[in-house]
Amino acid sequence: NIIKKYTKHVTLLTQENKGVSAARNLGIKHCSGDYIIFLDSDDFISDDLVACHVAAAKKWPQAAIFCSDSLSIDDNGVQTELSVCEWPKIPECPLEFILLRPGPFPASEMYKAIAVKAQNGCDETLKANVDVDLRLRILLNGNQMVKTNGGFAVYRRVDNSITRQPFTIHKYAMILINKLSNQFQSDSMTVSLLNERKLRIRVRLWNAFFCHHTSLYPLSMVKFCYYLIKVTTVDSGYFKFILFSKPWKLTHKPF
Repeated sequence: NIIKKYTKHVTLLTQENKGVSAARNLGIKHCSGDYIIFLDSDDFISDDLVACHVAAAKKWPQAAIFCSDSLSIDDNGVQTELSVCEWPKIPECPLEFILLRPGPFPASEMYKAIAVKAQNGCDETLKANVDVDLRLRILLNGNQMVKTNGGFAVYRRVDNSITRQPFTIHKYAMILINKLSNQFQSDSMTVSLLNERKLRIRVRLWNAFFCHHTSLYPLSMVKFCYYLIKVTTVDSGYFKFILFSKPWKLTHKPF
């Protein structure tokens, strides 16, 4: 009802709730502009971010993805310091960087519409990591990214956000890695880096839930088993990872 007040300036599209990917694909289908920004209902962007992105697009026409800094804010209005995006300041696509470093906050990104449509938009089988999947498919298919000078996006923490569901996030992170490994199986370097990414993501979960419960105290053992059962429902290879990779000995930087 609020949006209907502004239909002179925006196009309102509605459909049955089919998830975030289907909603974005509907928008992509009707997109007539040269650029696309995905902005979820719980996030917002600075007033100058779009202008900064467009300026970067004019300066770097060879880039397909433009990103910027971000910060977080809770329901009480308390915000974090600005998180500086460390992505390249000139258009490039360093493979190790994009696969082994966390990407920018999705709302801080602007995409060339032609690059998004060339990948047929978002994968509707994914319920999480949708932005990561789209970003990586665009970049792994020969496109470049660049950091915009100025502007920022704001992540507003919401209790029911999927980012507060670590095992769901882990599940779709594994699905994404396996999907990309199959898609780029002829590229040994990409597959090798994706395997390293999988290892680091598993180490991240180990550090978050398991490393605190490795003693022989009954309560620790119960919690360890509880988390192991929980994670194997979303990552069937996790028990094998613990047995053979011995995460308590690994010095890998968690993803």
